[in-house]
Amino acid sequence: MIRITFFTKNTLLVILLASTAANPLLALPLKKHTIVKKNQQNSNISQKIQTILINKGLDKEVALSKVNKLLKSCNADKLNYLYNSSDLSIPTENLNDALMKYALYEKSLDFNSYDSLIGLIQSASLSRLNNEELKYVRQIASQS
Repeated sequence: MIRITFFTKNTLLVILLASTAANPLLALPLKKHTIVKKNQQNSNISQKIQTILINKGLDKEVALSKVNKLLKSCNADKLNYLYNSSDLSIPTENLNDALMKYALYEKSLDFNSYDSLIGLIQSASLSRLNNEELKYVRQIASQS
């Protein structure tokens, strides 16, 4: 009887090298998913603000232009930090109302400015910010 071996030392080495080389090729990049998710969140935020303005009595086109004017200069990442932060105790509805007021009165909002972010957060927050929250806002403003 003849015994045939398929796995020799050389074939095992080739299989190991091939699987190691192919592993990074099979990994999916994470950035595309997060970019799509952020764009969807920003779209949802703008729709919510627009809906609030329409419910307050503004025309649909006027509300859309005011929201677009407000959010075209905003940094999407920093806006998402404000909405998704567990470090800041801001209810989403309050943040939506504050952004609605900024859009309605066409106030400028600079997400790179610490003072501008503090003004937005103070208008949305129900309580004073503590030192840890102020440090977190400073980190958001200083990020590029």
